[in-house]
Amino acid sequence: MKCAEHPSRRDFLCAMGAMAAGAAGWAASEPTSQLVVKPNIADTGAALPGSYPNIVLCMTDDQGWGDTSYNGNRLLKTPELDKMAAGGLRFNRFYAAAPLCSPTRGSVMTGRHPDRYGCFYANFAIRPEEVTIAEALKIAGYATGHFGKWHVGPVKAGTPLNPLGCGFDETLSHDNWFDLDPELSRNGGPPQTLPGEPCEIVTEAALEFIRRQAAAKRPFLALVWWPIPLRAKT
Repeated sequence: MKCAEHPSRRDFLCAMGAMAAGAAGWAASEPTSQLVVKPNIADTGAALPGSYPNIVLCMTDDQGWGDTSYNGNRLLKTPELDKMAAGGLRFNRFYAAAPLCSPTRGSVMTGRHPDRYGCFYANFAIRPEEVTIAEALKIAGYATGHFGKWHVGPVKAGTPLNPLGCGFDETLSHDNWFDLDPELSRNGGPPQTLPGEPCEIVTEAALEFIRRQAAAKRPFLALVWWPIPLRAKT
């Protein structure tokens, strides 16, 4: 596959989907319209070779590029993000698809522009026929988990566009924003009140999922979507 010099988010998801399809022996013809037809996804549950990368995709809510100390903000202290910026790879011109919550999350999930999947504002859901990165990676045998704010549909099992129906094996999620002592749905069940700070609850759930997959030597995708900006404790 020839990669663009400056690949878009959709290019990235297309590449990930191609990798997943090759690993599972699944192939599909190029769609002839913008209406995407979901593949028949069967989770193999098999551990894959260690060369397959684990993916942890984190997102904070309503935190702009100027809300971090490594980008020059003198009031907000973000020491952990500063460490990541100093020791990792920074994409300084990697922009969100929209200045709103739900369209941005939908684009991260699908690699498509919000206009193409009908999610224009906050509280809009993505379309049921959209293929997500979680569904693509499940074809390759990945374990998939979502933890935190969902906001592209409801989270309860049996409802349209819940995380389980979008390719995730395990979830601890909320439909929208949440704060202290949140009510979160685990694997689509009834919301339960979990005492504590929301980011710590979400992070611990994600770490527990990651530890189990690492012990099983199974590659994983973990979406960790915190409901508030990450800053230093005061």
